[in-house]
Amino acid sequence: MKTPAITLAVLALAAPTLGGGPPPDYGFNFITIGDPGNPAYPGSAPPLVGMSPTARAGRGSVAYEYRIAETEVTTTQWIEFLNTFTTRNIPGLPIRPPTFWGGRFDPNYPGPGRRYIVNDDLPGAERISAHGISWYDAARFVNWLHNGKSSDPASLESGVYDSSTWILNKDFTRQDQLTRSPGAKYWIPSLDEWLKAAHYDPSKNGTGDPGWWRFSHTSDEPPVPGLPGAGQSAGPLPAFFGGMDVRYLPLGSYPDVRSPWGLLDTSGGAAEWTEEAFFPGQLSLRGVEESWSGAGQGLYFIDWAGEGGARFPNVGGNEGLRVASLVPGASTCMAGAIMCLRFCTRSRRR
Repeated sequence: MKTPAITLAVLALAAPTLGGGPPPDYGFNFITIGDPGNPAYPGSAPPLVGMSPTARAGRGSVAYEYRIAETEVTTTQWIEFLNTFTTRNIPGLPIRPPTFWGGRFDPNYPGPGRRYIVNDDLPGAERISAHGISWYDAARFVNWLHNGKSSDPASLESGVYDSSTWILNKDFTRQDQLTRSPGAKYWIPSLDEWLKAAHYDPSKNGTGDPGWWRFSHTSDEPPVPGLPGAGQSAGPLPAFFGGMDVRYLPLGSYPDVRSPWGLLDTSGGAAEWTEEAFFPGQLSLRGVEESWSGAGQGLYFIDWAGEGGARFPNVGGNEGLRVASLVPGASTCMAGAIMCLRFCTRSRRR
């Protein structure tokens, strides 16, 4: 009997473990998401009329351990990223400051290029989420991490996601690389990885039995909107509320509101990018997860496990990034092989 080609591909990828030691934390507080092969999200009753109760049913099962950052990328981390390149005269530099963050130009910097610093006029500015970045911005950030925070501009363009594939077709579909490259040390979380980290509980209600929470703060009831100390999330609030712009709330402002695994700010803050191509076979849109500060649409429950959103990958409105990473000691090739296996299996089913 012939060995299926997909099996040969997995064996070939899984054989070696990449050298170079474990991936550095780079200031992220990474949380390991365990319970490999967890049951998928079964679907649940929607909180609002008109939502589909089964839109995400069957998603959220992950066959391997991985790590994901406790919070979204901060202003301090994005400033380091920018200044690595913007303080030199690099023609056509493709990265830019976020729309909403705690940074600003340094008016005292004489050049070359531009330097960014923390905006001391904003309370907790260094911990404000860097959001209003495109999917391409996010991909270049994880490429940079993967390449050891290199100062070579080429480190932005490959390693995890290959920017040479970012081609817009005449019919406005895209040719972009669908998922991270085998061997990636850091990446944009897949939809399954994000859902599991935000909603899946290996011991729901302390019973020892696994289960899924409808909302990402370890509850089947929606979060209470309000400012820190009065509510559980700024997600459903309008941009300006209580005399302040809630888009500039520092990460960790709701320290007791966490996902089952301990993630902060899975409600409010930025709408987080995922790898997901929102429509199968059409790559015009990439998926985003969770509600975001400044929705201005009342109780907009995109926090619910059964729903998500999408944006064009070259546009950054209110989107941010929560970095995922390899578990130290795990084989990067094995993780890539599992991703390849799952993607190929889904493609065959479709």
